[in-house]
Amino acid sequence: MENGQNEEVIINYSVYANRTSVAVSNISKEKAFLAPTDLFMFPENEVNIPINLTVNLPESWKEIATGLKELNDSTFFAENFNILYDSPLYLGNQKMIEFQQLGKHITLSIVTPEGLKEQKFVSDLSIRHETKNKKSLDDVMRYLYNHYYRELGRGYTEGEFWKAIQNYFRKTFRRNSLLCRDYCRAKLWKVSQIWRFSAGFI
Repeated sequence: MENGQNEEVIINYSVYANRTSVAVSNISKEKAFLAPTDLFMFPENEVNIPINLTVNLPESWKEIATGLKELNDSTFFAENFNILYDSPLYLGNQKMIEFQQLGKHITLSIVTPEGLKEQKFVSDLSIRHETKNKKSLDDVMRYLYNHYYRELGRGYTEGEFWKAIQNYFRKTFRRNSLLCRDYCRAKLWKVSQIWRFSAGFI
């Protein structure tokens, strides 16, 4: 296709999106996973040009999850097509969790949030990040249960919770961080009900 002297070209085309894979797009009534590599063309020999991508959601959908830089609620920016192709999009009504970690703004997109305890989930991710996935919140809770409940026959204080954190990770966590709210006030008779999350990270 040749552009000639036109400054703007509009191309309409259909894409097959009925397979379930991280490599191809999949669209249903409830959600859409968009793999840019099988959706977007680029001008010949112009792979390094910047791109603005605008997404028009169906009225019943509210969320767009992607690693692209957000310009506004529906428009995103990629420095070139390589970045665009490495940035899939998930559209729908998934749960979005936002928090700060090491001075960076992080957004998590949770497709099946039923039963998810948001604060505990983020706390566990924070510890895993700080320890390069060598430790988790499970390690702290296991120590607190064994030491205070089984050995000493009592609960633990907020100060003892933070001391356990620091002893385990050899790091001083801020008391107003994401780790505090749920766990530092946990009661040991509720330990069996504490939600746990285990995941591997690249």
